[in-house]
Amino acid sequence: MRVGVICLLFPIALLGACSKNTQADGAPSRVEGVIVHIDSIAIDDVNGFTLKDGEVTYDIRIADDVDYGFPLGHLQEHVQSAGPVAVDLEERDGKLYALTIEDV
Repeated sequence: MRVGVICLLFPIALLGACSKNTQADGAPSRVEGVIVHIDSIAIDDVNGFTLKDGEVTYDIRIADDVDYGFPLGHLQEHVQSAGPVAVDLEERDGKLYALTIEDV
């Protein structure tokens, strides 16, 4: 009976683990949270930002090859208002890069 229960629970646990938004290397593919810091030289010259999702923080880089569809200075408004964003991510050379940044 024990073996049968374990055999039934294992696929359920495996499905739960696979349903999270993660990349093959375990990095998240999408996070949602508030921006707590912006790494920038000027208002619209943003290199990256720190996003807090619950108790976890992510250092996210801005990709040179992505058009985000808005001036990146808008991210400063999110720092001030604590308005959440959703970010699709890609890991490149061990760093997380934003592929999209959306108001939530």
